[in-house]
Amino acid sequence: MENIEFWKSFAKCRGNFVTPEKDQTNKHTKQKYWSVAVLNDAARDCFGDDIVYYFTDVNAEDQVGCTITLIHLKSGQSHSQLTLVDKVKKTEQGCGTGYTYAKRYCLMGLFALGDPENDNDAQHEEEPAETGKIDSIKADCEKAGMNLVTCLRSVKADNWNLSDKQISQLRKILKEREQVSQQDSFL
Repeated sequence: MENIEFWKSFAKCRGNFVTPEKDQTNKHTKQKYWSVAVLNDAARDCFGDDIVYYFTDVNAEDQVGCTITLIHLKSGQSHSQLTLVDKVKKTEQGCGTGYTYAKRYCLMGLFALGDPENDNDAQHEEEPAETGKIDSIKADCEKAGMNLVTCLRSVKADNWNLSDKQISQLRKILKEREQVSQQDSFL
């Protein structure tokens, strides 16, 4: 393994890492997340004087934003990590947001921080709906000719223990599908 001394030192420092409280809330999804500032503070507290790290943003191409993170030990060993993000919006704000995401995800990766609010685990925190409601929406999906796996994926679920919110989302999808089908039949 390359840079074994680096990784030993990094592992020692990483053992001191204290996961910070999430300090920001996404205004659209209302989900909490860590800002780069909070993750930076936690990383600095963890590393102390043993490790220096910094980010540099690279303007790679129109579609991708890159952030290179360089972590440097006092001994002279270092490690660099490249994080790529999609630049969906090519405006200044869109690019800046992309670079911020890259830095945040890089730090989350270095410290093995999961963010269940950004993956499917968040859906499991809600109580399942009544069995009758679940059976009803499942039957409606089958009646509409929808693949049941696709129905589950559309509401970020991997089983039929759906919440009331997920059932509402599926009802909306079924309604939109029916409207499109009716429009197509007129053509």
